[in-house]
Amino acid sequence: ALFDLASEHGTVTAVETDLERIGTALAESGDLAALIGNPQVSRGEQGQTIAVVAQHLALAPLTAKFLGVLAANRRLAKLPGIIAAFKAIAAAQRGEVTATVTSAHPLSDE
Repeated sequence: ALFDLASEHGTVTAVETDLERIGTALAESGDLAALIGNPQVSRGEQGQTIAVVAQHLALAPLTAKFLGVLAANRRLAKLPGIIAAFKAIAAAQRGEVTATVTSAHPLSDE
């Protein structure tokens, strides 16, 4: 749903960048990661906190609204998976393919 909205608004790249920043914030902040997965934190508290984080990171309005919807629906714990899925969909849309290279000999930088 987020990818479709971003496509309609022409903001796929901005949303993808925002999600990368959110992913980095989750990786760097144990408190934020704990908050999004804590069922004892109310929807309102999660929503307020994620709104402050969105403002601090200067996220696009679409991304900020999406995070608010996730908080309201108690789905913030799914955010890491959502970020990975969005990246995969965006890469597929651009025609990018991920490959693993196996070599019998070490490869040079050239």
